[in-house]
Amino acid sequence: MSTTANFYEILQCSESATLEELKHKYKQLILQYHPDKMNDLSDSLPSSSSVSENNYDDACSFHQINTAWNTLKDPTKRKLYDAELCQNRFQLHNNVFDRLRIEDLDTETYIDDDDDGTERTIRTWRCRCGGQYIFEDEAEAEISTYNNTDELLIECTECSLVIVLRR
Repeated sequence: MSTTANFYEILQCSESATLEELKHKYKQLILQYHPDKMNDLSDSLPSSSSVSENNYDDACSFHQINTAWNTLKDPTKRKLYDAELCQNRFQLHNNVFDRLRIEDLDTETYIDDDDDGTERTIRTWRCRCGGQYIFEDEAEAEISTYNNTDELLIECTECSLVIVLRR
């Protein structure tokens, strides 16, 4: 497994995988790459430098698998990780429609029927394609911790353009 692989690739799952699918793959991989299991196999093989290199690779894989699982099993960490993946993809492609501040967005307040009737704020911006960029108030807390920048990418609901939202 390469060091550039993302956590979904490490767990051999798609980004849309459910928690159960991630858990199932994690258990399979952890059994395959566990250092104790590798030590048992290396005891039965002749001693050579290639075996010790494989054990090192397996230990790295084991660590990567654990790191990936510990991030993706937590809904908050997974959401932030997914946002980081999205950010990295968009940095590779120059499809930024606009750079805005939170205050520039249109604001609408509503009562959340699914919750206990709390008031929520949603901010939107119209895209040139006719779609919308939607920013909910819960994401505001994440913008300060996001990638040590004060920026957040928001995708259009209809096209591949994004806006860069700054505080």
